[in-house]
Amino acid sequence: HTGEKPFNCLECGARFKINTHLKRHMFIHTALKPYKCKDCEAGYTSLHALKYHIATHTGEKLFGCNQCKRFFRSASQLKTHKLSHTGEKRFVCNQCEKCFSQAGNLKTHKFSHLGERPFACTLCEKSYLSSGDLKRHNLRHSGEKLFACNQCKKVFSWKYGLKKHNIKNHNISQNGEK
Repeated sequence: HTGEKPFNCLECGARFKINTHLKRHMFIHTALKPYKCKDCEAGYTSLHALKYHIATHTGEKLFGCNQCKRFFRSASQLKTHKLSHTGEKRFVCNQCEKCFSQAGNLKTHKFSHLGERPFACTLCEKSYLSSGDLKRHNLRHSGEKLFACNQCKKVFSWKYGLKKHNIKNHNISQNGEK
């Protein structure tokens, strides 16, 4: 509570309130990774990092939003998601003052000022501002349809197509309610 950090690293000068935090920090300098994954032998300096890694194998999403039903793989992903509920947009474009809730969205937006579209399709001449847009575009070439209607089993390449279909054909609203 005092803010005092009496434990300091002799390697880099970092300071810690608790001795165990210093000990964990020292793994960075020794390259010692005592927490090992049973599935792939990847090593980590903390149990928390190992748990996060294991979730990538299982697809498990441990961090739930208390305002909606979405779950995330990491606390940082959940924290970013929570901004969508508050409407907070901390990332501001220095050219047009448009605001974003995520730094990545601002970075993508900045390409529009430069006239750049760095994500190019390898099968046609189209290019995009974001990797997500390119992935969605590539579904056209593959013919893959990942989104199925629960009511009539019609399939769509895009989530947006399924939403429009549900609204038009099954009177299901944007949030999935009849």
